[in-house]
Amino acid sequence: MQKYLRPAAFVITLVATVLTTVMRILLTPEMQDTQTGTFHVSYIVIGVMLISMILIAFFSLIRNSDTLHIGEIPLHNRAPVKVAGVLLGLSLMVSSLFDMFMWAVYGQTPPPNETVIGRLDSISLTFTLIFGILAGMYFLWLAVKLNENKMQSSPARSLAALSPVVWIWVRLVRYQVSYASAIQVERSFYDFVMLIFTMLFLFSFAQYIAKINRRPPRMLIFYSLCTALNSLSGPVVVVALFLMGESEAFNSSRLAGLSDFAVGMFALCTAISLIFVNEKIDDNAQDSVEMQPDDNVNNDSSPTVDEILKDLGKQEQDENNQL
Repeated sequence: MQKYLRPAAFVITLVATVLTTVMRILLTPEMQDTQTGTFHVSYIVIGVMLISMILIAFFSLIRNSDTLHIGEIPLHNRAPVKVAGVLLGLSLMVSSLFDMFMWAVYGQTPPPNETVIGRLDSISLTFTLIFGILAGMYFLWLAVKLNENKMQSSPARSLAALSPVVWIWVRLVRYQVSYASAIQVERSFYDFVMLIFTMLFLFSFAQYIAKINRRPPRMLIFYSLCTALNSLSGPVVVVALFLMGESEAFNSSRLAGLSDFAVGMFALCTAISLIFVNEKIDDNAQDSVEMQPDDNVNNDSSPTVDEILKDLGKQEQDENNQL
């Protein structure tokens, strides 16, 4: 029964992602007018997301079992993570280089601000772009290393795994020092939660890939599913609002971009490998254990009655010869 808990959390994530995406597309345009906007309808979406994350936590954390390191997973089962790693690495590098070009040439900065609003904003944006490129290079390197049978861990590789963590951390700092942090919670909840879970997932993944703990982080599956829920929903909403011509709703939601969608795909593929591949390997291991003979069982057959009587007869004959 327990082996179905984590797959159930995965299914809940997919359903919640579709549901929240549709609800945000339908309800976000109604919240834009400062005079007549019905901001309270956003609490419906927030409630659905919170309930979904609680269910994901329950089904993903209730089972206390080991999780294989990705280096111990067969090569053909690492394919989803490798493909998602390549896409994430390319999207981070391309988006960071594009934002750097737009800032240097036209003075236009990526969301949440259109221009630099202060020194701290400029510093945080600089580090966001630098570590965005470094994080992209890391994920491309990781995709190549996943082709190795046994991934070797080293201090340099463990340090490189922190580059995505620094990227999302300085990005969160820039979000907090911008005007977006002063917006009401019903309008900024999605972006803030997306950044928080992305940071938790990337930090937990850095621990997992560097083998810092003896066992992989137990929360990694929960973080990966919640990151997929938030990071996949946001960019799809942005694209849908743009196609619908809802310019105000689009501008209020455009913090989620291509790199966030790639992070969501990478988190979803990580969850697939940790949930379904590990379940398959555990089942195969259990079957092999059940097929092994028990060493404690004595395979020697017990003596028959005739053999016992024959032995007794030999003992009496030996005693008579001695007398």
